[in-house]
Amino acid sequence: MAVQFSFAPNRSYFVIGSLYPYAWSDNTLPARLLRLIENRGDPLALDTPYDVAFPMEPDTFCISWKATSGKEYYEEDYLGPQYARLADYIRSVGTKGERTARTVFGPGASYFSTSPSGYSWQNLPLALEVDIQADLQTRRPTTVALGVQGSYVVLYDDGTVKFDLHDLYHMLESCLLDGEETARRTGITYVALNPFVAGEYYAVYGDGSTAWNLPPAWSSDVIAVSGGNAGSNTAAGSAKGSTPASSAPRPAPVKNESDLDKALEMLKRAKDEIDWRKTLNDLNLGLGVLVNIENVVNGV
Repeated sequence: MAVQFSFAPNRSYFVIGSLYPYAWSDNTLPARLLRLIENRGDPLALDTPYDVAFPMEPDTFCISWKATSGKEYYEEDYLGPQYARLADYIRSVGTKGERTARTVFGPGASYFSTSPSGYSWQNLPLALEVDIQADLQTRRPTTVALGVQGSYVVLYDDGTVKFDLHDLYHMLESCLLDGEETARRTGITYVALNPFVAGEYYAVYGDGSTAWNLPPAWSSDVIAVSGGNAGSNTAAGSAKGSTPASSAPRPAPVKNESDLDKALEMLKRAKDEIDWRKTLNDLNLGLGVLVNIENVVNGV
């Protein structure tokens, strides 16, 4: 089961862990989702969550899951009109017998979602969108995190991490820039940013260890899904945590890129961005429409 930490409005959350199945914030999630979680007599009752995510608007969510009946379902009707593209994507993926994974939402009705056959997104920060588009032929995003004021982190399948945190997530940025510690933990495999509160995040390393900066009230759930012990609370009212390594697989170490490197790369890709926009417009796709991996790789 892929790790996923989903932040929701009203200081709520849903967490899918690699060791502990899942955890959630009581009484603050959308009522329909809570019924799936807590009503064990419902034939649609949640057994195994595959993808749970929340737009920034209250009472909205999407989910794909296996029910206690053993059947698999997806729910996209509670997303709201701003996410019609994502709803279409979820249905399209479902008709293929696939499911979405690690869907994430951010400010300005932005989102990113992945599936075995491709990706869907809209309203991403321009630098992030250009980077994803430019690199799809050589590497693919495994995780996208969207934060406050257009901040983001993207992890690629070749171990590369790119980010622009706008000086809003200091502890996480320190982790991302600490090449020695990152290498010791064999890379970073997952990051989630809280798009409602600057500074809050959850990260998983390649050796299975984790790090986070989250409210103390969430600590028991975070520790449970992380399989370890948290650090002490800070005076600012947040819990800084770290868990020991498990026997998880070890990917290649992260390749961090400095702000200067990012700026130079963006300049070199300015022309590529224009070419991508023209090509996609000619195909009547528009940026952010469903991207099929095979078509991109084969140059279709």
